[in-house]
Amino acid sequence: MMTHRCESPTLGFTHLQCEALLTAARQSAYPCDFAMVAMLGLLGLRIFEATGADIADLGERHDHRMLRVCGKGTKAVLVPLPPAVARAIDQATGARTGGPILQNSRGARMDRHAATRRLRHFAESCSWLRISRPPPPPTALPGGPAVSTPGERPVLPRGRCAGALASRRLRT
Repeated sequence: MMTHRCESPTLGFTHLQCEALLTAARQSAYPCDFAMVAMLGLLGLRIFEATGADIADLGERHDHRMLRVCGKGTKAVLVPLPPAVARAIDQATGARTGGPILQNSRGARMDRHAATRRLRHFAESCSWLRISRPPPPPTALPGGPAVSTPGERPVLPRGRCAGALASRRLRT
């Protein structure tokens, strides 16, 4: 019998890495953090699906807790909630009867950018798991010297400080 391997180019976490993320999120002061990581890791939702879920999307069917998820192309799918995820969502929603499941610290809906930042924070809090951004190119370091090869124009830094840095260089 031949086994089928998924050939997806998307990388995922191992079981232990997912457990470490869940543990880090469980220790957070905000209950929405644990609910977010549980929805992403245990239900396999995309970030925009988790952040777009409302309390009104929760329900029961055949004695099972369900979450109606709007996926890509506005396809609505009912996802059964494991007990751990249901408890995490209950803690995140508290006594609220409407609105988003995942809220930010101001009480508004958590957007996908904030969810990505929170997930990156939990991943970096695990000492063995590093999600890092690529380093900037050496020619565009803000405040650094202009880099050029002989016979070329110097490359000046861009951004908010570029004008001040360029004028400082011209004065010297």
